[in-house]
Amino acid sequence: MLPLLSVIMIVKNEEQELSHCLECVKGLADEILIVDTGSTDNTVAIARACGAKVISDPWQDDFSRARNRSIEEASGQWLLWLDADDRLADIEHGKIRRLLHGDPAAYLFIIENLYEGRKAQEFRQVRLFPKRKDIRFQGKIHESLTPTVAQSGLPVKTCEIRITHTGYSDAEKRREKVRRNLTLLTEEYHRFPHDPAVIMELGHTHFQLKDYASALKLYQEILALPDGEKTQQDVFRSVPIFIGTAYYEMRDYENAKIWFRRSVERFPEKIAAYYYLGRIALDEKDVTAVKAMFQLVILKEPDISTVASDYTGMKANAYAYIANLHFVRGEFEEALKLYIESEEKLGYAAYQYASAGYAALKAQNLSRAVYFLAKAEAAGELSAEGLSDFGVVLWGIARRDRAVMKWEEAMEKDPHCISAQNNYVDAIFELKEYSRGSDFLRKIIDQIGDAPTLRFFRANMLKSQGDRLGARLEAEAILARHPENSGARDFLKTL
Repeated sequence: MLPLLSVIMIVKNEEQELSHCLECVKGLADEILIVDTGSTDNTVAIARACGAKVISDPWQDDFSRARNRSIEEASGQWLLWLDADDRLADIEHGKIRRLLHGDPAAYLFIIENLYEGRKAQEFRQVRLFPKRKDIRFQGKIHESLTPTVAQSGLPVKTCEIRITHTGYSDAEKRREKVRRNLTLLTEEYHRFPHDPAVIMELGHTHFQLKDYASALKLYQEILALPDGEKTQQDVFRSVPIFIGTAYYEMRDYENAKIWFRRSVERFPEKIAAYYYLGRIALDEKDVTAVKAMFQLVILKEPDISTVASDYTGMKANAYAYIANLHFVRGEFEEALKLYIESEEKLGYAAYQYASAGYAALKAQNLSRAVYFLAKAEAAGELSAEGLSDFGVVLWGIARRDRAVMKWEEAMEKDPHCISAQNNYVDAIFELKEYSRGSDFLRKIIDQIGDAPTLRFFRANMLKSQGDRLGARLEAEAILARHPENSGARDFLKTL
């Protein structure tokens, strides 16, 4: 009896990723078929150790060729294709098994691209399909099953199964892929000059290389295709946004607005059009339009299609822009509400945590202030003044030792931070931790050199702990450089 499900993959030098991917399909796949295109690391050994069947097929600058070899070699009745940097959660296994016992169809999964650790672009892609001779990949790059599935007459169905693609998390890897893609896509464009998806991907590559004029020309070519909407509806309906975005990056806002408004009129489900109209309104300081457009971005449900779009990023930015408008107007409670809602709903914040922390502080929500300022500190957002403010919040909720530590960190970051100095000295005297205070201030004084105010504080701390000689030496050090300092002179009289 034939295996029910074969997981098929193509790999090259994926020793860092492969075992993690194969772990994701343990208990789901009846067969794992891997085409290795020339690995020089431990990829093949790892694949075999995980129970995969490995076929060697040297790389020939053609993704479809390699993927089609994996289809041909697989034995399963159903095929699920994955990349080594894909991740499939265990919770999806049951959903996939149910599909395997249903009617034959090509299933569109939701693919989530991770960018630097956060969910970014989402799109639908055929990942699961029955093995048939008439279903093969097309395209040397950005290969797709869509054309042959359409020709075969096999039903295409959407499902809510998600695959996380981690291959775009690293910025340098993304740049490498863009440079690699340009040559292959240019070749594809000459082979398939009327394929909307090929033209789109080549346009996107020029866009990522900041060649917006070339991208714009290619996007406009898609609209000129006689059957563009009929053959690839998702691509065609996204073109007004692509054109508008190219104009936006070229700072031609008038033409950008024409195309974004055209998208809103014809395809109102497209969130990106509202988002960029909001960005333009922000640049033009049209506050009413900013709020209207970004509120629509927040409220609209993502229309996930076969064309990738960063819904999470756009929604997170929309929250941040509106919240920041409230912040600058002094409407701190409204700002804080949006900062909180953004993180809770999206699991990602486009705003600076420091802004949210200050909004919470101004709104007198100390627990939220601590939460956001701690995140801001971890993200490296806090200046010395910010750390000092964090200390004030901690002191206000009776976390006094942590507060003192924040003021020390603030002075280490900037020894001249006056608010941190004053808060620290007041705290040391209230807590009567004179030894701690005098030791720390000596370190800061050594960094600054001439620091009469800090020396005076330290002299008082030494006096309070009974070290009158040390206190005298500090006061005399002040007078040696600043003989006019009456405070130091009067202090000496008390010793």
